[in-house]
Amino acid sequence: MFPTLNPALQAQINGVNNSNTENNTTELGRSFLFDFGTGQFIMRDGRLVDTNKAQAISQWISLCIRTFIDKYKVYKDTGFGTHLEKIINKKLNVFYKTTINSDLKEALIKNNQIKSVNNIQLTKENDKLNISAQVKLVDGSILDVEEAV
Repeated sequence: MFPTLNPALQAQINGVNNSNTENNTTELGRSFLFDFGTGQFIMRDGRLVDTNKAQAISQWISLCIRTFIDKYKVYKDTGFGTHLEKIINKKLNVFYKTTINSDLKEALIKNNQIKSVNNIQLTKENDKLNISAQVKLVDGSILDVEEAV
């Protein structure tokens, strides 16, 4: 009835066959590298590629920014995502910049690995909103984030 996965791939997904433990993040759990441009998980030699902690958090940030709050049932009433969909086609004036800044900070700070979001820069290019920011993690490291929505 349902398609089955290759047993080796299923074992990797389940974490049973884990030969590369140094890239796993015990604090965050296991995460696989995802290409938002193609909408596909990245595979090498027929195996999903594990992320390190910075990559996992960066992917979470990308997903959070790209997800419009309460648009999808899976995220309904979770508070995950942003309100950018309502603002994206508006002229980028001071009011909207302030609204987007506070919306991004509020959305991203929900991740327990993120301590603060700073230096948010917003630019409009045709119908795309370019967002760049510095995200400080609880371990003190800083991620430079760039997204186009």
